[in-house]
Amino acid sequence: MKLKAKLILVFVIISIIPLVGCSKQKSKSKAKAKKDQVPTSFVSVVVTTEQVINDLEKFYLQKRKEWKQQAQQKKNKAKNKEKIIEKTEIKSKEQEQGKEKNKQKKKGGKEQGGQKGKKQSKGKKESNQQNNKKSKQKSSEQTKIKITEKIKVQDKKKEKKKSKNKDSKQWEEITNQIKELHDKWNSYESKSSVASEKLNQIEEKLNQLTEIANQKKLLGALWQANQFSLNLANLYEKYNDKKGLKQQIVSNTRQIIYLTWLGNDKAEKLSNIEQLQELVSDLKLKNRKDKKKKEKLKGIEEAVKDLKIAINKGRKEVIKVKGNLIIDKVKKLGAKE
Repeated sequence: MKLKAKLILVFVIISIIPLVGCSKQKSKSKAKAKKDQVPTSFVSVVVTTEQVINDLEKFYLQKRKEWKQQAQQKKNKAKNKEKIIEKTEIKSKEQEQGKEKNKQKKKGGKEQGGQKGKKQSKGKKESNQQNNKKSKQKSSEQTKIKITEKIKVQDKKKEKKKSKNKDSKQWEEITNQIKELHDKWNSYESKSSVASEKLNQIEEKLNQLTEIANQKKLLGALWQANQFSLNLANLYEKYNDKKGLKQQIVSNTRQIIYLTWLGNDKAEKLSNIEQLQELVSDLKLKNRKDKKKKEKLKGIEEAVKDLKIAINKGRKEVIKVKGNLIIDKVKKLGAKE
């Protein structure tokens, strides 16, 4: 009887073990599924942040082009002014020399007298008439120049006003986008299970962006928007490691480009490059089983090396080109992870 009871007990234990293992496997699968599921409210925040950054970047590049043109116009104006001064000095010297010659002619005329004096008087009269004619022509030309200059000044004022109105409109659009970002962030924050302390730290970056955009500081707003994006990228890892790493690579690359525009020193950018290399290595590790992505990530690694060379050589335009190349390559890795 005892033997029978023991056999039944062994049979029950053997039957339970697979069930326990199966339930553990199910719970692991559920945990994984839960981690991969990114809240739509969070995705909405990330998408709107990207839109704000893209619009600010376009606005900054457009303004930078205008600033370069204005600087060139100032240089050209200064050169023209120098030429006018030079011409005026030459003319005044020629006039002085002409006056001296006239004085000498007058002296010679008085000594000769008589008939010669009459001829000189007649010549003087003709000379005066010619001078009056030239003076009238000169006055007419000066009037034309003044009118032309006046028209140019008026056109510049109109252009400046038009540019100011265009800038105001763009700032208004960006401000509205930031307001929308606040709404979307609040929607995510109210349902999030993330610690309130961490959420408050991220929200502070959004508040700083709002303040600096309100002051219409373009490059400052761009920098602050990317800081907010960088914090979102760190938070992304809570839901999806790969997407979080991709977002961190994009934000860190942008940071290098913006540091270049701000005129910061090489050391800070090289520090960002080291971080970027680590992030790419981590993403490579996460995709070690995906041959296609492994190949693409090799290309990103090479682009990061090229970016480092550009930083060391201080090539600003190359930094922008190589940085944008990294961002494009990362975005093309695929939306589905």
